[in-house]
Amino acid sequence: MKNRTDIPLIEPKKGKYDPEIGPDVIIIMTPYELRALVKKTDARLLGHTEREYFNLYEFKYNRTGPIYAMGPFIGAPHAVLGLEKAIALGGERFWIIGYCGSLQDYLRIGDFIVPDSAYSEEGTSSHYPLNGDSIPSPDPDMKNRLISAIKNTGNNYGCGPIWTTDAPYRET
Repeated sequence: MKNRTDIPLIEPKKGKYDPEIGPDVIIIMTPYELRALVKKTDARLLGHTEREYFNLYEFKYNRTGPIYAMGPFIGAPHAVLGLEKAIALGGERFWIIGYCGSLQDYLRIGDFIVPDSAYSEEGTSSHYPLNGDSIPSPDPDMKNRLISAIKNTGNNYGCGPIWTTDAPYRET
């Protein structure tokens, strides 16, 4: 039996009017990129979720079926609200699009960063412990698919660790 402190008090569930979604979800942190993706793909708004804290969209993707996008989000607590709801609706694979600085000297503004590990200095990640003391890392297949897609665009990219913080103006 699980220790009672390991059991969440609130678990997200699919609401009566919530849509079912497929496994592929893009979490888009920034409003500008969300609007641009929606416009470019003619995405269909599925509705506001969680009392209009974020929007959920569906757009067609020829090879694998529909992909879902949600956002915008401000910080980890807000993004996890969306992530948990997306899991309850059927989401299984998640990509995140947002802005960040680089920990790699060779990357420049506008380059893509493909994470290979993550270090957390924010308060949300500790509520999602990993098995053991390992540092979070992406699924190798998803990482390779992302690298392949970036290479096909001709954009610059780099792989390396990412770091999260609740205090972007107090980075050390």
